Amino acid sequence: LAGPTPYVGLQSMFDATAPRGINAYWRSLYLKQLDEPAVARLVDCASNFKSPFSQIHIHQLGGAVSRVSSKDTAFPHRESQYLMNIVGLWMEPSQAEGVIQWVKTTWTSLAPHSTGGEYANFMGEPIERVKAIYGDNYQRLVEIMC
Repeated sequence: LAGPTPYVGLQSMFDATAPRGINAYWRSLYLKQLDEPAVARLVDCASNFKSPFSQIHIHQLGGAVSRVSSKDTAFPHRESQYLMNIVGLWMEPSQAEGVIQWVKTTWTSLAPHSTGGEYANFMGEPIERVKAIYGDNYQRLVEIMC
């Protein structure tokens, strides 16, 4: 993803790990750093997957992302070093409760290492967190959109 990617390639890159009919529950959090205590919690949580399809994505941030002021764009989490997506995926309805609980438990376990922010596309619930996710930028976004 460091260069140009055809649209179809981007849209189909996870097809093998997310077959048609799969169910999903996601949460995310931004991490200040990925230090030993955070990695230990991450390994512990990953060892308890409730479905072979579940995943944890860690995206390194910083660099160019952190060189833009949070006031210059809608995206307020520019001080974060990592974005972690906790992805619960399952095929069978009987797996839903266990997988969703795993995502929530993993998120709660890693929250002490986070900046308190979440990525809006993967925030899960409650929807009221939108205001908190955008922080000081929320009111400006409301004004622009209205």
